[in-house]
Amino acid sequence: MLEFFTDPVLRAPTIGTMLMCLSAGIIGCLVFLQRRSLVGEALSHATYPGVVLSVVFAAIFLPFSEDGAALLILLGAFLSGLLGLAVISHMEKRLKISSDAALCFVLSIFFGVGVLIASRLQVTHALWFRQIQIFLFGQAATMVDLHVILYAVLALVIVAAIVLLFRYLEILYFDPEYAKAVGMTTSLIYGVVYCLLVLAIVIGMRSVGVVLMSGMLIAPAVAARQWSKKLGSFFILSALFGMVSGFIGNVLSVWIPRWVGQPNLPLATGPMIILVATTLCLISFLLKRRRA
Repeated sequence: MLEFFTDPVLRAPTIGTMLMCLSAGIIGCLVFLQRRSLVGEALSHATYPGVVLSVVFAAIFLPFSEDGAALLILLGAFLSGLLGLAVISHMEKRLKISSDAALCFVLSIFFGVGVLIASRLQVTHALWFRQIQIFLFGQAATMVDLHVILYAVLALVIVAAIVLLFRYLEILYFDPEYAKAVGMTTSLIYGVVYCLLVLAIVIGMRSVGVVLMSGMLIAPAVAARQWSKKLGSFFILSALFGMVSGFIGNVLSVWIPRWVGQPNLPLATGPMIILVATTLCLISFLLKRRRA
């Protein structure tokens, strides 16, 4: 298994997806505790128009700069996700629309706009369209060391923010009445959490894609919840489940084709990671029930 950390071809996808799964596992805990799992689904689809437009701008203005293009795509996806988050908040608070309706509205509208633009590019600029498809379905195998550095920095930001806000999150999620009584700015903390959620989605798009990202947010958290009743251990276990899913997903995507005699046709890494995370979740359910 050491080849996945030493081989020049396998190293970047393995480490990059593990960093992605680490971030998703941590942020997924907060989404799970808030019982708003559909938020991750809505915001992951809301980033797609930003990806599409960023690829277009990068192809026009930064045709020979891979570093600049990668940063521009991440920035575009993040801003598009924040816009989707703002629309959801406005619809819920100002228009008094129910949460599920607002989430479904943002998911369908933003994703529809992204698909509309991408379908046009499929005819006019096929090369740009292929780049966009990478973020729709994920393509971890083409990750390079630059992506690892970017994702390491972004994952560090998420971990640092959770560590700094840990006490506030503990009070807010487990004793909201006390949080209001002491004058805690709950709206600000929730805003930071949702910004971190968008950031985690942006990190994961390159690995598992927009379509499957919500599964990566929820599965490690659900698995970790079966083994922990404290917030600190909940975060740690979810992060570990996520990283294990990322590593085993990479391993199986390479090894299974070798086992069947087709080593040059590796399986898609993103879906394999999701399947591993789901399997860990099911195993946790079964073992927890057996212990009970």
